[in-house]
Amino acid sequence: MKNEIQIHSKKDYRSFGLIVGSVLLLIFGLALPYWKSQQINLYFTIPGVVLILLALIFPLILKYPYLLWMKIGEILGFINTRIILSIIFFVLFAPFGLVRRLIGRDSLGLQLHANDETYRKISTHVEIKHMERPF
Repeated sequence: MKNEIQIHSKKDYRSFGLIVGSVLLLIFGLALPYWKSQQINLYFTIPGVVLILLALIFPLILKYPYLLWMKIGEILGFINTRIILSIIFFVLFAPFGLVRRLIGRDSLGLQLHANDETYRKISTHVEIKHMERPF
């Protein structure tokens, strides 16, 4: 994770408060209860309204919630990256390599054949014309 000192402005705190407050208020406080035919959920509505009001009136007070939110996002991003890359490796690359190994493909030329004394491959001579027009 980064150990950089980042300077944030009022605009960052304001947009954080408006976005998170709007999501809490509109989606979790109003839309989901309406969709499920339940009462308005005050546990999400009140913090949403408070965040929106603080963002509009005094955005600097949102500095520490913003920093906490960003740190949580950074940690989750670190974890999710490893999970996604591991899934891609074990679902895509590992089976592909296993199949290639089972059918005897050696793309990198790592196997030493019985009549070879070294892994070294002698390069072939390339004509000058080939370098003038490579394509």
